[in-house]
Amino acid sequence: MNCQELIRVIKWQLGLLMIASLVAGVFGGVALLSCFLGGLCVALPNVALTLRLIFSLKIKRVLSPMGLILCEFGKLGGSCVLLVCVAKYFPELNWLALIFGISAATLSSLALMFNKH
Repeated sequence: MNCQELIRVIKWQLGLLMIASLVAGVFGGVALLSCFLGGLCVALPNVALTLRLIFSLKIKRVLSPMGLILCEFGKLGGSCVLLVCVAKYFPELNWLALIFGISAATLSSLALMFNKH
């Protein structure tokens, strides 16, 4: 993958998250915010990993397989920590909207398969 493809993946993920949040917003402001926060819990660690991959491409240093696995575990851990923080500090959370946002951010790669360019 090159830098443009990595940036395209993140753009699609954030774009679909915005669309999902607007759809959830039909059911109220709490649903919109819950959907957006749920998607951000998935998207922010993905953005961090993508920036790490872009950085390794720019300096022409290949990320080792073990380094990539550790980054993936860090991404999963970051998502879990963010979800716990959202659940703890946002008491009126709409769980269905949160799951919808998580699903939209996670499944955005499927939409990318159908839109090559």
